[in-house]
Amino acid sequence: SLSCDSNKIKFFRNANKILSKIGTSNPPVLIKLMESYCLSALLYNLEVFDLSKNCLNSLNFAWNRMMMKILKTSNIGNINFSLYNFGQLPLDLKLLIRKTRHLTKLLLTGDDNLFIFSLRDVIAQDKQKTIDLWCTLGDNLKYPCVTEAWMVFYQQLSDS
Repeated sequence: SLSCDSNKIKFFRNANKILSKIGTSNPPVLIKLMESYCLSALLYNLEVFDLSKNCLNSLNFAWNRMMMKILKTSNIGNINFSLYNFGQLPLDLKLLIRKTRHLTKLLLTGDDNLFIFSLRDVIAQDKQKTIDLWCTLGDNLKYPCVTEAWMVFYQQLSDS
């Protein structure tokens, strides 16, 4: 099974470096810095895997803990509402979008690489499986993209 521990260690290392320099007094700036410099470490190379629920929960826990520290609240509803207003999508939605983009790029470059060309059908099946999973997240969803992700996130917030 896949372990996300090294990604979480790098994420917390980067986040703590930022917090040690500027503290927690400016949440909008901190959230933008976390997205720019820390989130990439947390999600690094994970788009190539089908993550287990346990691994996804572990990643969400790390991200939400840091947001709790920055926003000075432990209420997950407040965290999600704040992230929505700060323009931050949930990790599970970001990962589905990243995975679809990754698989699409592989399919587009497959003609140049014999190994990828030989796996073209497997890659196409994985992409379709990801799209099918995306479509189960809400009504009228067609393809994993940021626009649809905002609709899903808004619906999740409305339902809670």
